[in-house]
Formats: sequence, C-alpha cells, structure tokens
Amino acid sequence: VKDTRISLELRAKMLTDKDISEVNFNITTENRILYIVGIAKDEKELDKVIEHASNIAGVRKIVNLIKLKTI
Repeated sequence: VKDTRISLELRAKMLTDKDISEVNFNITTENRILYIVGIAKDEKELDKVIEHASNIAGVRKIVNLIKLKTI
C-alpha cells in the first residue's frame, strides 16, 4: 500500500507542475524505493522531478534513471 501511495503522490505532483511533462516519465515503487525512468527536456525539468520525489514521505531511496533529451 505504501508503494502505491508513493507512486501516486509523485504522479500527482508531476501532473500539477506546469514545468514537467509527466507523460515522459514512468514511476515504479518497490519496497519504498522509487524508480523514475524517462527523458527530461532539460536540466530544470530533471531537477524538479527529483525535488518532488525527495519531498514524499516514506521514500527510502530514489533511483534516477532519467536521461536528458539530446537535440
């Protein structure tokens, strides 16, 4: 139940942040370890996703598998 709440909370934060295109990211939580996979359009978007993830209660670890979009 905690894993589902963590994933849903991050998804909700990303949906309400106009600087993040949340469709570019997949979120999975297992044993309170948050895995974020995706492509960020720039460093600002990547930082905001990680910042939102860092502010979720109960997260033991964040595994950042986000790549920056290359032109």
